[in-house]
Amino acid sequence: MHDDILKQEFPPIIDEAMDDRTKKAIVLLKEIASEALSKQWKYVVLSGFAIDAYLGYISRNHKDVDLIADKNNIGEIKSFLEKKGHLVCESKKHGSDLLRIDPIDKETTRRAHCDIHISSFDKDTNEVIITIHGNEMRFAGNYDDISLEKEFLGVRIKVLLPELLIKEKKDWVEKIGLSGREERNALEVEKIKKIISYEQ
Repeated sequence: MHDDILKQEFPPIIDEAMDDRTKKAIVLLKEIASEALSKQWKYVVLSGFAIDAYLGYISRNHKDVDLIADKNNIGEIKSFLEKKGHLVCESKKHGSDLLRIDPIDKETTRRAHCDIHISSFDKDTNEVIITIHGNEMRFAGNYDDISLEKEFLGVRIKVLLPELLIKEKKDWVEKIGLSGREERNALEVEKIKKIISYEQ
């Protein structure tokens, strides 16, 4: 019943309306999630694809797939993606804090199909940390504590917990300092709140 209500409010996107960027992001998500399962990489999917995983379907077009991956797994992830034929670059804007996978402009690495935010786990504080330009976003707990495994798009993926998705949206602006996304974030937060309310 709740699924039907959510589908009415946030209808699945029809195949004809799905753009090429979304299709390429889906390919990357499935490749990374499948390999992560077998290699036990520490990673968590964030943002739009995480929200859609809770819905159980693609509800809109996505410019990319966002995820965090532990710094100790990054070398292996980079090697895997390059062997699969993907272009893997450090972000020109954010440096070694962010990997861009298959940027459409490899000279500036803008508008990539996948953003991998390099994270770390602080054993002393028991927090997963994302750092960009010295600014930090922190999630209490380890990678398993902050995520939930969902069956989505035919693979098992680890997605950020719904209440932490709300924190993520706020922290990109308040902790990391990324501007220009407040209105979009507000809309996504409302979607997350409705998903949470129907799950309870």
